[in-house]
Parts: sequence; structure tokens; C-alpha cells
Amino acid sequence: MHSDNEQTTPVTFLHQYQQQHSQQQQSNFALVVHRLDDHAAKLEKLDEKIEKLDAKMHAKYEKLDAKIEKLDAKMDALRNDMQANLETFRKDMKADMREVVSAAMAPVNERFNTVEGRIKHAATAADNKLLRWCAGSAAGSSGLAYLMSRLLS
Repeated sequence: MHSDNEQTTPVTFLHQYQQQHSQQQQSNFALVVHRLDDHAAKLEKLDEKIEKLDAKMHAKYEKLDAKIEKLDAKMDALRNDMQANLETFRKDMKADMREVVSAAMAPVNERFNTVEGRIKHAATAADNKLLRWCAGSAAGSSGLAYLMSRLLS
């Protein structure tokens, strides 16, 4: 059989197993720590990149806000200018419409004035005829003629 030297006792076997297992655990632990360190370094780099991107994005937002403010100011100026131009246009349109209506109505007014003048002239002529008739029929009654002329005038 085996001699005592060659024979492994349960205690020595357990001791050898623990040593091997301990070495393997230490090796695994060292590997895990190394991997964790690598991941931590990568995370730090990612954090730095995120901070840089955040700063760039913030700067771009500030530029965009400034452009928006400038455009808003331009839009307000344009809106005010358009409002002033619209008011001027309305005034000009009103004046032009008055001119156009006056020009269009001028012949009508002239004709109306002519007709009105004719009517007045005819009325005056009729009044004169009536006055002459009254004066003639009164046969010298100057008081009646005077009264009639006052009534008709």
C-alpha cells in the first residue's frame, strides 16, 4: 500500500484545496477589481464627455435664445411698421375714395345743379309773371303789388 508520506490525509487534502481555492479566489478577485477599475475609468471618460456636450448644448441654447430675441425684435418692428403703413394706406384710401366719388358725382351734381337752377329760374320767372299779372290786374294799386312782391320773395 501507500506509505504515510504518500498518502494524503483528509486534513492535508482540505488544506491543499483551501490553498488552491484561495489562490483562485484571489486571482478572480484581482480580475474583478481590474475590470471594475476599467469600467470606472470608462465611466469617468463618459462623464467628462457628457459634461462637455452639456456645456456645448447650453452654449447653443443661449445663442439660439439670443437669435430668437433678435427675431422677435425684428418682428415687432415689422409689425409696428406694417401697422403704421396700414393706417397711412387707410387714410390714403379714404381720401382717394372721396376723390373718386366726388369725380363720379360731379356730372350728377352738375346736372342736378342745372336742373335745380332751371327749377329756380322757372319759379322766379313764374313769380315775375304772377307779379306782373297781379300788378296789371290791380290797375295801379301799388299797395297790393308791393304786398304780393313781398309774399313771393
